[in-house]
Amino acid sequence: MIQRQNLSSIALIALAVLGIVACVALAAPFLAPITWAVALTIGAKPVHRWILQRMPGLPSVAAGLTVVVLVLGLLAPAVLIGRQVAREASHGYQVVQGMVDSGEFEASMKRHAKVAEFVDWLRENVSFEDEAKRAAQMVGGWFQGSVVALSQLVIAQFFVFFMLRDQAKGVQAFRSLMPLSLKEADEVLSRVTTMIRATLYGTLLVGAIQGFLGGAMFWFLGIPAALLWGCIMAVMSLVPSLGSFLVWAPVAAGLALQGNWGKSIILTAWGLLVVSTIDNVLYPILVGKEIQIHPTTVFIASLGGLIWLGAPGIILGPACFAFSSAILQVIRMRTVGSRCVEEAVV
Repeated sequence: MIQRQNLSSIALIALAVLGIVACVALAAPFLAPITWAVALTIGAKPVHRWILQRMPGLPSVAAGLTVVVLVLGLLAPAVLIGRQVAREASHGYQVVQGMVDSGEFEASMKRHAKVAEFVDWLRENVSFEDEAKRAAQMVGGWFQGSVVALSQLVIAQFFVFFMLRDQAKGVQAFRSLMPLSLKEADEVLSRVTTMIRATLYGTLLVGAIQGFLGGAMFWFLGIPAALLWGCIMAVMSLVPSLGSFLVWAPVAAGLALQGNWGKSIILTAWGLLVVSTIDNVLYPILVGKEIQIHPTTVFIASLGGLIWLGAPGIILGPACFAFSSAILQVIRMRTVGSRCVEEAVV
């Protein structure tokens, strides 16, 4: 017969489970901003530590100044690049319109028979009106995604402030909730933090390398504004739904339409074989080296997180793996103790 005390314990556990499920459901819409907030908080720790050392006893002011530095560091490059992109787009439109009005475009088509045949084939077999509508819908989707990402970034800064200001309380709460000793909890937290920091820095570094490689090829081929387009490719490489190919692919197509087949082939080969694939090689190596985990495991965790959770999965996938690995290490140390595994099995 079940005693009253046991029934009370079961009911208490059931209520706790229901409460946790409800809290998870409430927090689910904020998964992305919370994820970015955690990543930004870990990445901004050196800056926050430097500010806090010069403002002892003012944690709120130090956290606020760190958030200001983060916002300026994120928005300033975006605004500058956006202005340059708008200028280049306007200039490019004027150049193309001038070529069409002056008849230079038609003359170029006549000089390059193959290109003219290809353009005629496009006119006969492709509905440019439908394609324009699809392109408009795609741009609208990107714009909507950009607005959502911006709103998430704003919300993330709100979380960053409190994570920086109350980080000591947060660590203490984590320790108290985990069924681990202080040493074990510190080890788990250290592994997860290291994984998130390595993932963040690895993503930024790989994006910068992709932008440099793309911009270098633009410069080598004599394409105008190579530095600008390199910066744009670096930024787009950070966005999972976009990518650097949205820059180099249209340029390669434009070179082909102008009859510059050699440059078009070189840029396409470089973009496909180097720029767009180097992240699959460098990212696992950079992140895996930092946390001493095999690159294949990092690749699976990152790609699996991206497929399962979208953009936040890039951070959460490796973080979940690091947490699970740390817990398994704790179990191993508790069961094996100071003996090696072979001795434990025997």
